[in-house]
Amino acid sequence: MLILQIMATHGRRGVGPSRADESAGVSQAPAQQAQDQTGVPLPPPPPPVDYGALMQGLVHAMQTQAQTTAALQAQVQVQAQAPTHEAVFGGVPMMERFRRMTPPFFTVESDPILEESWLRETEKIFRAIRCVEEERVTLATYMLHERADVWWSSVLCTQFGDGAMEVAWAEFVRLFRAKYIPKHVQDRMEQEFLTLT
Repeated sequence: MLILQIMATHGRRGVGPSRADESAGVSQAPAQQAQDQTGVPLPPPPPPVDYGALMQGLVHAMQTQAQTTAALQAQVQVQAQAPTHEAVFGGVPMMERFRRMTPPFFTVESDPILEESWLRETEKIFRAIRCVEEERVTLATYMLHERADVWWSSVLCTQFGDGAMEVAWAEFVRLFRAKYIPKHVQDRMEQEFLTLT
């Protein structure tokens, strides 16, 4: 009789519980056994992972990275194609060629004729060194001193946005004359020039 009871608890062949025992809950789940053995309750299982949302997030991050990379590459190409402000002619930087010509410094005078003379002398140097249009404002404003330099810095901030480097030479001349050579003096000088021809 003892053998029959052992066989009944271990199944027909004596290996583990029978199906009846399993359905009755005689066998415990491993997690419950671990909980019972240590006495410490286990944390709840993590929520199921939404792989679709995870993949969408990864795709979005990759697209953002690709757009950023493309924008950076475009910016690098534009900078590589932009002319440098350090033009070189015959192996000598343009600034060095300009300085070798000993251009006059410009400090604000009360005589409009001197202001116009400074402008003409500077243009004459530009022609002699074959200075390109894009370099002229940078070189000429390098020679502005004291109040004239403060004036030009103010013009850059108020009219061109701080740090503007691409001001056309004709625009600089217009602003310079408007500031330092009154209109009636410009008109008189023009009339004098016309009578010479």
